[in-house]
Amino acid sequence: LNFGSSGKDQLVKVFNGNDLEGWSEFPGLEPQPAGDELAEVQGWQAKDGVLRTAAGKGGKGELRTDERFLNYDLNLEYRFPQGQGDSGVGIFAGNPGDGYLEVQLHPGNSGDLYRIGEIEIRGNDGERLGFRASKFKESNERERAWNKMQIRVIDGAVEVLVNGLLQNRVMGGPKEP
Repeated sequence: LNFGSSGKDQLVKVFNGNDLEGWSEFPGLEPQPAGDELAEVQGWQAKDGVLRTAAGKGGKGELRTDERFLNYDLNLEYRFPQGQGDSGVGIFAGNPGDGYLEVQLHPGNSGDLYRIGEIEIRGNDGERLGFRASKFKESNERERAWNKMQIRVIDGAVEVLVNGLLQNRVMGGPKEP
């Protein structure tokens, strides 16, 4: 994660590769099982330097960094070894239960943006974002392989690149961490 309001880039590792230190798990905005069932469904873990969650269990939990950020470039790699799955990266995520913008990682839809809950966002055309902002062009995502995503957030504007190709852009998001 690179960010800096002083004009100088600063590199911050938000995942140490060993455990979930600096992260908290929440049930998300949709109804979830209670108590111990939640941990079983979500199954977030750090293993072999990778954040993982169990496939096929149907959980829709959130794993959030404990630290909040304002202007940044988030660089990550992702893959779905079985070629299918559904996940995303939430940005503008304030407190648990607040709305946020999800950058989709779903194979074939990576780079699409979804408004989850109540949050004000404007699409590339300046119009208020309904539920989804589809990516601009077909993805260059590689099935079952590691793909690179860059999410740039500057003063409430967002750009999403997949494997170096600009996929989406929105503006008018929150201007606070």
